Amino acid sequence: MDRTITNFPSHITAKLTKLLQSDKYKDSLKYYQILTAEYFKLNISKGLFLYHHMGFGKTVGSYHIMFEMLNKNPDMKALVIAPRALLTNFKQSAKKYEQFTKNSLKMDKINFVKFSHTTEKQISVLDPDNQIDPFQFDAKARNANKLKNLNGYIIFIEEAHMFARRISHGSEAMIQLYELIMRSDCRVVMLSGSLIASSPFELVPIMNILSGETLLPETEDEFNDLFLNFADNKIKNRFAFQNRLFGLVSRMKPEYLGDVDKSKYPEALETLVVKIPMGEEQLQGYIIARTEEIKQEKEKKISQRKSRNTSKFKSSGSVSGSFRVRSRQLSNAVTSREIELLYKSKEYDQNLLIEKVFESDLAILETEKAKKLVEYLESRKNQKVLVYTQFVGVGGAASIAAYLHKIGYQEVDANLQSSNYYKDTSKKGTFARINGSLTEEEQARLVDYYCDKSNDHAEKLQLLIIGFEQTMGLDLTSVRLSIMYEPYWVDFIRDQFKHRSVRLGAHLSLPENERNTQMVIFLSTYPKSVNLNKLEPEAQQTTDEYIYEKMVNNGILTDSFKEAIEEVSIECELVKTMGDSKHQCRMCPPTSRDLYTKSKGNPMKSIINDIDSADPCSYAESDEVEAKKIEITIDGKTLEYYYVKSDDNIYGITVYMEISPGMFEEVPTSSFVFKKILEKLNL
Repeated sequence: MDRTITNFPSHITAKLTKLLQSDKYKDSLKYYQILTAEYFKLNISKGLFLYHHMGFGKTVGSYHIMFEMLNKNPDMKALVIAPRALLTNFKQSAKKYEQFTKNSLKMDKINFVKFSHTTEKQISVLDPDNQIDPFQFDAKARNANKLKNLNGYIIFIEEAHMFARRISHGSEAMIQLYELIMRSDCRVVMLSGSLIASSPFELVPIMNILSGETLLPETEDEFNDLFLNFADNKIKNRFAFQNRLFGLVSRMKPEYLGDVDKSKYPEALETLVVKIPMGEEQLQGYIIARTEEIKQEKEKKISQRKSRNTSKFKSSGSVSGSFRVRSRQLSNAVTSREIELLYKSKEYDQNLLIEKVFESDLAILETEKAKKLVEYLESRKNQKVLVYTQFVGVGGAASIAAYLHKIGYQEVDANLQSSNYYKDTSKKGTFARINGSLTEEEQARLVDYYCDKSNDHAEKLQLLIIGFEQTMGLDLTSVRLSIMYEPYWVDFIRDQFKHRSVRLGAHLSLPENERNTQMVIFLSTYPKSVNLNKLEPEAQQTTDEYIYEKMVNNGILTDSFKEAIEEVSIECELVKTMGDSKHQCRMCPPTSRDLYTKSKGNPMKSIINDIDSADPCSYAESDEVEAKKIEITIDGKTLEYYYVKSDDNIYGITVYMEISPGMFEEVPTSSFVFKKILEKLNL
């Protein structure tokens, strides 16, 4: 089956429909977990992206693909590449898969490596015979611990959107790994519920790897010229983009499930955006920080001119590229004089800053955001709450924790012991922090404690504070409220954070009327006393408001690409029969035409050619014709065909076969079937 011709959408729908009728694993796996493994075995493409909703069992589904492929290919080895925070979870899911299916995985053939700038080095240690000899080329040290290839591997990349983000942003180590996978005779499975982290350009390394060819241009400006409509903030040349991606993505989301499965999801209540005016002391510190940022941004604009980016996987970036770190922190917190002096001296480390945060007075720690958080905690004493903040120290988790300690909350540590920094024994409530300073085992211990059924109503631990890395992969239960303490620049963090609690089966241990969860986004705003007209134009929006707007616009742009990809996912047409989704699918007339122009090297010219040419996937206008059914017997099986009178050939008829409901394909006149039909009609 060729994914690059117009017959593919109807053929794969028919094939998957047939595969769905098998009873194998039906009682132990979801139908989409079975189908993706069966599809992968067809070897239609080098790889497949499991773009499945958070909580849909992507990891278990990956192990099923792994089991089937290692059984089918005895010489094959498996390699799992995952972020540090998720590696333990991926390993633990192996036991879950074996329990579900009663299958035994060949764990001795599975290697796990952490996703980092040393990933290739980690792999090379596992496979020393496959290392490049540094003296084979120029004897430079850069060739040490580099691999010749990854031939014979099936590679699983967890949170693949982050992998692609690093490549597209120009990480040398990740680009080398990309090129290694591209040149290797291997198979690849990518997993993510987000697909895109920040920019549609991140789809380039993903789709190139999965297709095994340079399908999309590897320079950002060329990709943007072809596919981004900056005026509308959406995709353009949609069909030329879609035609290249058939067969590369599996998409699953709640709308595609039947009513029984959908009922296992908690109801996601409407997201609330809560605007919180800054207090007077906080405002003063914020204005000073923002004024300095604006000055730096203007200087950077003068010193930099944006030039066209023609480098492979090098982000164009922003000429004013301020990340507004200080004004973001001060949108959350007030800082003491000691902390400000440390920042100015530049002689500090994170631990010293955190120490100074805990030494701060209550008047400094008690910001409007902190009070609003406690207001939510007090009004939901029997509900579990989750808070995200990007900052570990000042203005983030440490500032929140210090305030909670100050007013009598107890913190649960990695050993599951509760204590209060200020020796307050009032036990007003409990909370815990998870960040990169904890080991994988310590993080897992706290998560298990938080998710234990005996804590469904926050009996032991009410509040869990997490950071950037923990927004991806954590499988939490019975969370009733999720608070983004500050917005983030791109939408995928909001999406990932939301789905730490909106997960399949996550709330089933709660009474039915409590099976819902709500997300709240905190935004620091100016108090009414501030005259916006007296502020510089760049300062008239607070940093929180500005970043929130960026996040929303990023979501609009990336969603337009995600929707385009959903329409060409392998199950798109099939899942219409599984749930009540009325989604669109891109189906093509099965005319055996090429879906896109093949290219060698840079695909820019071939894509432009496709944009300028008629779309091979569009249906021509047609009239209804009355076809007659005819049955013939082949190898003992009775098959149905349809024929109409026609002047298109010397036989006077055109014969069609139904390849999927409502989809018909012409039977070639040279085929055995056509000759059998002629015989039956005495033609």
